[in-house]
Amino acid sequence: MKFSAKWAPFNWRASSLALVLLCSSASILAAHPGTLRFDQIGTAQGFIPQSITTILQDRQGFMWFGTQAGLVKYDGYRNIIYRNDPRDPHSLMDNFVSAAFEDDDGGLWIGTQSGLSYFDKANHKFTNFFRQDLHSKVSINYKVFTILSDGEKGLWLATDYGLMHFDIKSHQFQDYRHDLGKDEGIRTDLLNAIVRDRENNIWIATPNGLDLMRPPDNKFIHINIDIVGRSHTAQNNVVDLSLGPDQILWIGTDAGLATINLKEKPYIVRPVGEAEGFSLARIQTLYQSADSKLWIGTINAGLRMYDPKTGEFTAYRHRPLDPNSLMHNHVSKIFQDRTGSLWVGARSGGLSRVDLQSGGFNRYVQFQDDATGDSDNRVRALASAGQDQLWLGTYAGGLLRLNTKSRRVEVWRKDPNNPKGLFENQIGALLNDKDGKLWVGTRSGLALFDPIKNIFTPIYLGDEPNDNYIERIIFDRNNTMWISSRGGIHRKRQGESGFHTFRNNANNPNSLGNSWSLSLMESSKGVLWIGTMNGLDRFNQADESFTHFRHDDKQAGSISHNRIHALFEDSKGRIWVGTSGGLNRMEELPNGEMRFHFYPTQADGSAESVGGILEDKKGNIWISSTAGISKLDVDTGRFKNYTARDGMIEGSYLIGATLLSDNGVMNFGGWNGLTSFLPEEIRDNPIPPPVVITDFLISNQSISQLKNKTPNANGIAISEIKQLTLDHTESIFSIEFAALHYADPSANRYSYKLENFDDQWVETTADKRYATFTNLDPGKYIFHVKASNKNGVWNETPTSMTIVITPPYWKTWWFRIGVFILLAGFTYSFFLYRVRNLVRQKLQLESQVKARTAELEEQKASIQQQKETLEHAHKNISLLSEIGKEITATLDTEAIIELLYRNVNMLMDATVFGVGFYDKQKQLIDFPFVTEAGKRYEHYTRDFREKNQLPVWCIENQQEIFINDLEHEYHKYIENLALTEDPEKWGAILKDGSSAITPQSVLYVPIFVKNEIRGVVGVQSYKKFAYVSTDLDILRTLASYVGIAIDNADAYERLKDAQNQLVEREKLAALGSLVAGVSHELNTPLGNSLLIASSIEDNINHISEVIESGPVKRSDFKQFAERCKEACVLLLRSLRTSANLVSSFKQVAVDQASAQSRIFNLQQTANEVVATMMNQVRQAGHSLQIEIPAGIQLHSYPGPFGQVLINLLQNAMLHAFEGKQNGLMRLTASMVGEDHVRVCFEDDGVGIPEENLGRIFEPFFTTKLGHGGSGLGMHITYNIVTSILEGTIKVESVYGHGTLITMEFPTHVVTEAAKH
Repeated sequence: MKFSAKWAPFNWRASSLALVLLCSSASILAAHPGTLRFDQIGTAQGFIPQSITTILQDRQGFMWFGTQAGLVKYDGYRNIIYRNDPRDPHSLMDNFVSAAFEDDDGGLWIGTQSGLSYFDKANHKFTNFFRQDLHSKVSINYKVFTILSDGEKGLWLATDYGLMHFDIKSHQFQDYRHDLGKDEGIRTDLLNAIVRDRENNIWIATPNGLDLMRPPDNKFIHINIDIVGRSHTAQNNVVDLSLGPDQILWIGTDAGLATINLKEKPYIVRPVGEAEGFSLARIQTLYQSADSKLWIGTINAGLRMYDPKTGEFTAYRHRPLDPNSLMHNHVSKIFQDRTGSLWVGARSGGLSRVDLQSGGFNRYVQFQDDATGDSDNRVRALASAGQDQLWLGTYAGGLLRLNTKSRRVEVWRKDPNNPKGLFENQIGALLNDKDGKLWVGTRSGLALFDPIKNIFTPIYLGDEPNDNYIERIIFDRNNTMWISSRGGIHRKRQGESGFHTFRNNANNPNSLGNSWSLSLMESSKGVLWIGTMNGLDRFNQADESFTHFRHDDKQAGSISHNRIHALFEDSKGRIWVGTSGGLNRMEELPNGEMRFHFYPTQADGSAESVGGILEDKKGNIWISSTAGISKLDVDTGRFKNYTARDGMIEGSYLIGATLLSDNGVMNFGGWNGLTSFLPEEIRDNPIPPPVVITDFLISNQSISQLKNKTPNANGIAISEIKQLTLDHTESIFSIEFAALHYADPSANRYSYKLENFDDQWVETTADKRYATFTNLDPGKYIFHVKASNKNGVWNETPTSMTIVITPPYWKTWWFRIGVFILLAGFTYSFFLYRVRNLVRQKLQLESQVKARTAELEEQKASIQQQKETLEHAHKNISLLSEIGKEITATLDTEAIIELLYRNVNMLMDATVFGVGFYDKQKQLIDFPFVTEAGKRYEHYTRDFREKNQLPVWCIENQQEIFINDLEHEYHKYIENLALTEDPEKWGAILKDGSSAITPQSVLYVPIFVKNEIRGVVGVQSYKKFAYVSTDLDILRTLASYVGIAIDNADAYERLKDAQNQLVEREKLAALGSLVAGVSHELNTPLGNSLLIASSIEDNINHISEVIESGPVKRSDFKQFAERCKEACVLLLRSLRTSANLVSSFKQVAVDQASAQSRIFNLQQTANEVVATMMNQVRQAGHSLQIEIPAGIQLHSYPGPFGQVLINLLQNAMLHAFEGKQNGLMRLTASMVGEDHVRVCFEDDGVGIPEENLGRIFEPFFTTKLGHGGSGLGMHITYNIVTSILEGTIKVESVYGHGTLITMEFPTHVVTEAAKH
């Protein structure tokens, strides 16, 4: 090892500095090509391309670029260029900007080819610091290449005039120049770069080597780098330095890269990247990113990235056929901003940017570095080619083998002169064979490729051209080969010599759904699935038929589209189907049917055409589509969409170009190349964007252009303004803003809100970064704006600006006071003038002035009182409305009064509260509710004929009473207070026996119901002047609500009375039917008895005549006795029948009139009830059958049960047989279990229309109103069955075919007494 160090001798802590240069012979592999996607920043992004010489981000987040044509400020959307103007001494010193630095106070220092400038951000002016030659005293130019802080209030400058120190406060320069013949000074005046370490040492890069200065000694140590194998001159031309937080000093020279670990003593120089060819590439600039990686810009070899952890280099170059490669291979400056974007400037003009915080995608675009046109980037098929290698089938460029590390590509194309070569350049399918060979499906047939022998062996499929247009190749579990093509699917079993083809047959519905088959898959259950151009098919092995699954607009759960591009089975056995209309998951139902669940990729429910499907280790589903690559979280059903802006290739992805490598890498091929990635390495940019206000425009003119509104006068830039004051003529303004997040500025989103104007946040996109407000009222507003980056990460702390709009002068307090003073002065002057001229009227005038003054004060007090009253009323309007709704919704009078009292007591002083109701006929006022101090009065009345009472006056005059001082105001309404004071004397007594207190303030308001006086509401207070007019308005309003509520309650009571009357009428009608039935049934046996009695009378008369005429024969007596005997038999039979009928009717009547339960026989009771109705049934021409077993005993209510049977019979005869004769009704019963009985009543009548079926139990619903129907019979029936009999009832009917009514109830009903 060889090293040397050369410096001037000096005494430094009694020791000398040892510098060791270490040269390693270990070689490092050349750099791998990188796959980052660079965005080119040009005019489309609001940036004018220039040669980039320096890059800086200020504390607000703005980007500053030094160029050869000026200083550029950039916010991601547009730029502002600052240039030199010879006519303006406050313009930039020189257009060639070579350095930029921001101090701790936010001041911006610019180094140019002519010297140092300071930029005032507030007024956009530069302060230029010129130098004078020490000898000639004329201004000289000095080129500033680097600016850095000295750690205090000064700057270090690396210039072509030596090392300079600049005192910011005094603006004084201190020079450190090269002195010929003296070794202790700096070795040259031309400095390339400087850095400062933690010990405040200054490391200086010069064309002659590395220098070190240790303040405060200000001595220079000269370091000659002498690394074996490198040119001495080249390695000592140090072009740039970079020092990271780890205190590793990176040294870039013309001979290559080296490092010094400043934490180690003595310092050791270590060469890095010997195999990178930096002696030819020529290092231009160095930069250490936040993750400690070193970025190296070269003159002609593009950008290199060195990872100290792995010791590997990655190269990024300009590739002519890749628009997202590096813009130019001459990299002049590198910088990483605080949001993670890496900026790469080119010397020849241009700027590239890449987001290092997000991504994780590797893109392979230009497979071959040529421009001949033979290269094809369209990847149609993929297969594994070993570690870090892939087989790529291209659309028209043949077969490629890509090394994903080195990007090295091998190509196989069609060669007419090679019979064993590839016979077709358009490849649609690839599949690895078990022995290392590769199946290649092309548009012209199938081939088996042997990479070792480099031989393609054609495999015959058939003579049809479409049969040889291959889409997919698979082998099933039986090692059967399946091929899908545009001509069908082809099968070749193991041991068979040829292929069997399945095609679509229009005459066979069980044939393949469409011959053009795009995809094939064998599921874990051994089922073969085929994706065709016309739906999804399942191959049935047993009969070699196909089951079709197609989209159907009318069928929920059908597949979303018939063109099937991709099939995939995940780790849980779920089958996913990619279609031209999005992604579907197939689910097999218990009945064997298939249901498809659709997953839209967009928020609006739409989806793109799916090209391929894969699954990662976490179970997420990844798809390629025409819009990019998307990840589906299966648990939530939500997609995360990725596009080219996230680091992938541009354009659409192709059908079937999908491969999951053994190491978990996903590969998707598309029209513009290949995207590869590990799913777990995909990341979003987590940094929220800072937001700044970039401009404030009044009537479309920036405030920076308005002299009276320029914020610069206060030394504040527009982006730093916190408050702005406008006058009333400037109420139309716009605010422009920008999110200083540069990963993808066009994808940033914004949300803004003007406090005290906007109720909600307003969202907008990057192309609408402004908010406009018009005609705002004078006042104070606060504008808030926040933003999100491209990945939706929001900055939840908004940027704010306070905006104050002042009122016009005539609305200001000082103007009003001035007018008042002016008027007062005028009045006073006029008064003096009148005094001088009207001395004799002095006393009269003074009196008038006093009177007028008192009047004005009274008016002022009145106005103030009105104001307070209006404010109070405004507060109570909404409350009164809610109280009114509550009162009018109450139908109980007692509840209405309680509700009224509670609310009145809340709204005003209601120490005494009462409600009285006026009885006009009795001439009384009834007070059911009166309370004093929370204690109730006994119920009392007042005689209306006694007029000396406040409530009587209120009702009689139908006017309110408003008293605030009872002693002095009562005479407006009554003669004296005899019936107002001491309530016990006239019958008002507190329930607890305590004494009442005479009120001082009184309010009474009449209650009207439909313009008729119905009562009075009163409140009283022990205090004088307890009430204002607003209280009277409130009480009047509440009294109106009470009137409405009372009217509603009366109407409700009338409604209940009407309902009860109708129910009674139904009962009377039922009783009438009972009486009519009794009368008819008794008529026959009693008539027969009467006829027989008449016959007996005739026989007696006849025998009497025979006796009177003479002797009576024995035969006459015998004949008489026989006739009497026969008549007696008939008479007894008829009377016995009548007695039985009377007994039955008596029991029915007793049961219907009684609410008592008892044990009864169901058959007997039913027969007794029906017997009362049989006359009506027979007269109507109908018949009734009773089929009830004899042994059913009930402990229930026979009367209500009989009422139910009568109602059902009457309802059937009224409604069931309209226009029909000889109707049949059946009454049946049966036991349901051991403790319930089912009773059914049915008829064969006309039935019930469907629209009426659900309403027959509603009260008052009838289709025979006015023709014998009241609408209550079935309602009563329902109530009896469900409440008294504790059962259920339902109705079934088919219109035109009769009705069935089914009732079920317990055999033993627990009585109310038993329940308690």
